[in-house]
Amino acid sequence: MKGVLLVQVCYELTHDNREREFSGLNSAIDELNLQKATIVTFNQIDSYIYKGKTVNIVPFYKLYS
Repeated sequence: MKGVLLVQVCYELTHDNREREFSGLNSAIDELNLQKATIVTFNQIDSYIYKGKTVNIVPFYKLYS
């Protein structure tokens, strides 16, 4: 699906909430037939491959900079 940006927001991605955040996002990625998504956090930057899909982690202040 071209032109769709899938975004999930959480204050902080931690070991305790990572699976919950990623699995919910993965369900939406599959439903929309996408290959990537973004998790917006307060101040984290990272990138993961989760079940073959790319999940970028970005802090809120980098979204439009």
